[in-house]
Amino acid sequence: MIALRAIAICMLAASSAFACSVPVFRYALDRWAPDRFRLEVPANSASPQRLIDSLGPGSVPNLDIIRDAAGVEAKDARLFFPGNDTEPAWTGAVDEAKLRRLVSSPARQEIAKRITGGDSAVWVIVSGDAAAETVAELDKRLRYLEKAIALPKIDPNDPTSKLGPGPALTVKFSSMVIRRDDPAEAEFLPDLLGPRRSKLPVDEPILVPVFGRGRALGAWPASKMDAEQISEAMEFLCGACSCEVKALNPGWDLLMDSDWDKLLAAYGERDPSVVVKPASPAEAVIVPIPPAPPAAVEAPEPAKSPGRTRFAVALGVAVVILILGFRARR
Repeated sequence: MIALRAIAICMLAASSAFACSVPVFRYALDRWAPDRFRLEVPANSASPQRLIDSLGPGSVPNLDIIRDAAGVEAKDARLFFPGNDTEPAWTGAVDEAKLRRLVSSPARQEIAKRITGGDSAVWVIVSGDAAAETVAELDKRLRYLEKAIALPKIDPNDPTSKLGPGPALTVKFSSMVIRRDDPAEAEFLPDLLGPRRSKLPVDEPILVPVFGRGRALGAWPASKMDAEQISEAMEFLCGACSCEVKALNPGWDLLMDSDWDKLLAAYGERDPSVVVKPASPAEAVIVPIPPAPPAAVEAPEPAKSPGRTRFAVALGVAVVILILGFRARR
């Protein structure tokens, strides 16, 4: 259910020789720069630079603005997910006010505030009503997981497991509700619900856990996310980051006007060895939403000898190559 195929790859990698013991949620906050969206504006619109400048000094959305790349006299602007050139995430007329709503909103500001304040993940509930029952059930499970999940032990002398400046490393989750008809979040919802939002039901709450520098792990109907599935998602985010390449991890980045480095700099200076790693938009992963939860996938036992380590590495690489090859042929 929770993108087990992608998570299984990370588990295979974990059984190999990677030593990093930083939890996934913190590794993403420390090192993964948000993928960049592309806004394609009509040829007769304001210049891309003028639009960007209209956001004001200090504005740093993960967005590139270009003019009518196809050479067609389009009437509306089109916003595309990173690595997606076919189906727009949003279309419409763009002026300076609209651009501000495209890149920022109260919910996005609150998400950034909570994550840089210490939340391991923020669960966003998209609903047509208050969703009180869904919120209560989710919060009950999250409070349990905060006590039950143990973070990996980090060796302060391990150069692969250094932390960037940020909040104290702890397990902390929160939730927030966005109504489907909230005008302040109208431009954010298509982005939040993801590239496969058309396959999601509109008559029940949708759960979207957000972590790192504004990355959605997935978007799932509340009816499909029982306590076990919620636990699986949070155990993955709180486990050691074995898939250090962002493209091999499940999820997609959100369009946000948040200066993450500035927000985190309040905690101190960055260790030069903790480098933020930008990802190519073409590498963004779209998480499939299966109709029903598959059987649980168990991680293989950790390698106990050099021979088993080499076998695990080879197996993990083979699985990655097969999956990427399959995606390339689609």
